[in-house]
Amino acid sequence: MDETRGITVKIDAALHSKAKADQEARGLTMGQYITLVIEEHFTEKGGENMNTRTMAFQVEEALFQRIKAHLTRTGLTQKAFVIGLIEEALFEAELEVLVTDGGQPEDDEDDGPAAEDESEAE
Repeated sequence: MDETRGITVKIDAALHSKAKADQEARGLTMGQYITLVIEEHFTEKGGENMNTRTMAFQVEEALFQRIKAHLTRTGLTQKAFVIGLIEEALFEAELEVLVTDGGQPEDDEDDGPAAEDESEAE
């Protein structure tokens, strides 16, 4: 097990209440929750994901509640959950393209009329 160290801080009572409610909703211990928040901070703000873009979308209330329940069960963040789904879908789509194209990388060059004739003959 890695060596661990403690952090003791005083924060505003209102902020503490928000953090405590979120921590409990996720089913995490306070230590797990603070670790998650700090890791997200370094990944999003100062880590490898500095060049990021924002995506925002709305979902029906019933779907939102299902997602929220799933996040509580798994301890995932909304961001990690959605990015995981997107990465999985893109991987499958890219894999399908590779299989369909016979594993050949895409080529931007025009193959000319002969290539078109060959594909029509098949």
